[in-house]
Amino acid sequence: ILNLHTVGSGFRDGGKVYTSPLHWSGSDWLKIIALGGAAVAIHQLDEPLNNVMYSNNTPFIKGFSNTMEPLGNLFYILPTLGGTYIYARLSKNDDLSGLTITAGKAVIIANAIATWSKVLAHRHRPSDDTPSKPNQWDGPRADLKNVSFFSSHTTTAFSLATVIASTYSEHKWVPPAAYTM
Repeated sequence: ILNLHTVGSGFRDGGKVYTSPLHWSGSDWLKIIALGGAAVAIHQLDEPLNNVMYSNNTPFIKGFSNTMEPLGNLFYILPTLGGTYIYARLSKNDDLSGLTITAGKAVIIANAIATWSKVLAHRHRPSDDTPSKPNQWDGPRADLKNVSFFSSHTTTAFSLATVIASTYSEHKWVPPAAYTM
């Protein structure tokens, strides 16, 4: 049930996420270093992948992209979760109302982390500069200009997919479907 206790648990969960590095062991830090190294290596493919995407940008791909964009947009996701929560409470579906509360907390916490990362990085969007400057990072700065990294859409979509996949993991088809959407 959505109440002050639930809202408070969201703040507690967020606090645990933000302070978890203080409790990491050496192997946790090695995983983060490996992940960071992989991210730097993959970043080297950014410009060639960007060129491939722009050179193959067909009306179908553009239409598909525009259709899928709301799946990661908080302005669509949060009201949808709110509406789903209201429906779940009216229909007395406690599992669904629990899912929407967990999904809402996950999306908000993940996007808070993504927003802080954006402020620290200030990476230019490929479409904002001519020619594109994929290696232009202007952070940290206290504004929201040039904030393409981390992607809030991707953060939202994957946090929502993770909640759905873990909630319904007993159905073998749900996790692949959730992460594919």
